[in-house]
Amino acid sequence: MVRVRAAAVLPTPLRSAVFSDQSNFVYKTPMTTSSEKKRVGRPPTGAGTSIAIRIPTQAIEAIDKRAKEQGTTRTAIARQLLMKALGLKQKP
Repeated sequence: MVRVRAAAVLPTPLRSAVFSDQSNFVYKTPMTTSSEKKRVGRPPTGAGTSIAIRIPTQAIEAIDKRAKEQGTTRTAIARQLLMKALGLKQKP
């Protein structure tokens, strides 16, 4: 059995130790101190810029219908239509 006083300060190596039944200790992995904060959400792919636009319900229904017919996603169809309208070449 190990006795610990509430006011006692353990030496640095023992502060992060976890004690087992045999009074042996195993060190926890030290916390990393990163200067860069963790970002929330999906990591960037680097394949273009994400934009948000409002599209009328009729257009969304037409895009969804075409996506279902072609077996692809709403995003892929919207991208194809935009590239075609702008006269740009689509990537294969």
